[in-house]
Amino acid sequence: MHITRLRLVDFRNYERLEWAPDPGSNLLLGSNAVGKTNVLEAIATLATSRSPRASRDSELIRFGRTSAHLLAEADSVGQGGLTVEMILAPPEAPAATGSISRTVRVNSVKKARVSEFMGILRVVAFWPDDDDLVRGDPSHRRRLMNIALCQVSPRYCHDLGRYRRALAQRNRLLKALKAGAGGSALQSLPAWDEQLAHYGARVIQRRAAFVDSLQPLAAEIHQALTGDREEFNVSYAPHCAPGADESETERLYLDRLRGRRSDEIMRGITLSGPHRDDLALRINGADARTYGSMGQQRTAALSLRVGELRLMEEETGEPCIVLMDETFGELDEARAGRVLEDVLSGRQGFVTSTGARRLPESFLQHSAVWRMEDGGWRMEDGRSKMDRANSED
Repeated sequence: MHITRLRLVDFRNYERLEWAPDPGSNLLLGSNAVGKTNVLEAIATLATSRSPRASRDSELIRFGRTSAHLLAEADSVGQGGLTVEMILAPPEAPAATGSISRTVRVNSVKKARVSEFMGILRVVAFWPDDDDLVRGDPSHRRRLMNIALCQVSPRYCHDLGRYRRALAQRNRLLKALKAGAGGSALQSLPAWDEQLAHYGARVIQRRAAFVDSLQPLAAEIHQALTGDREEFNVSYAPHCAPGADESETERLYLDRLRGRRSDEIMRGITLSGPHRDDLALRINGADARTYGSMGQQRTAALSLRVGELRLMEEETGEPCIVLMDETFGELDEARAGRVLEDVLSGRQGFVTSTGARRLPESFLQHSAVWRMEDGGWRMEDGRSKMDRANSED
């Protein structure tokens, strides 16, 4: 899979961008604030439905404008030519001030649900704050599982959405009960328990299988990055343990919800379920979050990302698109070279950097090098790609 054309209108700092990237490795060079990361963010947003950097869609719209348009044309081995577009604009119906609605179309057909278009473009993104995958709170690790699984499994995406909706409804009911709502509210709770347990069990089972497959891949990558000096272990740390199958997991989760009902009413929130899941990460047997050095945590995060990439491709049988935003600041050239060779071989990649000197020569020789010029990305030409990249660094 690779993107053949990207169009951005009033997205972040771009008034209008029309760009045809190379089907292989694309190196975006330039100083801060020229829009390198915004290109990667746009691709990730089209692929996963949400920006990895913005908390609100309104932040994606260029200052002084009311709407934004994102479009990517791509070629896929399994799906042929594809067009994915997203329009961010104020809703037509009356809504709260500042509200933004998203309209998504695939090949000009409007898609109402995330599960209908997530995975059309499949990306794995490496971000500067990926250390949070190891040392951050559990939400970062749940997001890794959710983004990867939603891109390869429409059913998982559907089940996760239904689980989140049931969780929100149940939490509203628990808050009402905490505030002293009557018996009718209490009588409604078992129905939401069953909804939550049904979809939660599906989420738990799929996450457990995902982590079982991720573990050997991430361990192998970590060994290669550390020269066989470190052993990396990834294991699923579910808040509700999975059973032998989906039905048993549902029964176990339902029993737990019933057992904690009085505590949940007292606190007004759901205390158990996959919304509290985590991953346990260990380096040489020790908790990576507590005992890992910054370098070890960075390497562990890279191992998780490359493992995610390989696993998604095993599931789909097609190369993913790779996004790498200033990924190599703390890596020596040898390790950076190993990561780039492993990650970008046979895939379309988008790599950002303020300069090329720290990037491996082998990567520069085989990359299309782009610089911002007159509001658009222009490929450097004339000499070898490596010489072009180094000449102005």
